[in-house]
Amino acid sequence: KAPTDCTQYFTGPAGSVQSYNFAGGQLLNSQYYTNCIRTESGYCGIQWKESSTTSPDPFQMTKDPSTNGGAGHPTACTASFIYIPNLSPDGIAPLPVPDATQEFYSTMCGGAFAIDGKAIPLALVSRTKPFVLGVFTDTTTALTAPTTGFNMDYTQTAC
Repeated sequence: KAPTDCTQYFTGPAGSVQSYNFAGGQLLNSQYYTNCIRTESGYCGIQWKESSTTSPDPFQMTKDPSTNGGAGHPTACTASFIYIPNLSPDGIAPLPVPDATQEFYSTMCGGAFAIDGKAIPLALVSRTKPFVLGVFTDTTTALTAPTTGFNMDYTQTAC
């Protein structure tokens, strides 16, 4: 059974999660919801990365076209972001300094699922349970094409 606060509930050790209207190529305004992934037996972490599909762009969470990631504190991502708690390369050790602006990222936005200001997408792990991917878009910012939203692949990692 899905937890109470989950808008969508995914099962299985691997899969993908898309923003609403991703296939339509346009991120929707006024969104605030949580996608939950059931923790499968024997798994303690979940790795997230951009989908390998290239059209539409698998991660474009900004009102202005951008190829760089925006991450960290919510003030870096005021109009739209995804929330995955405590991301790092393995979900245990902190992100590398000076590339990252904090030890673990939870808020991701911009044009790449990447460390703040970088254009190379990463695979990042969260070990915080329950496994969630939250979505926020504000009510007033005009999110016009090519703001596609996200198409994220997940793979649960063994304990």
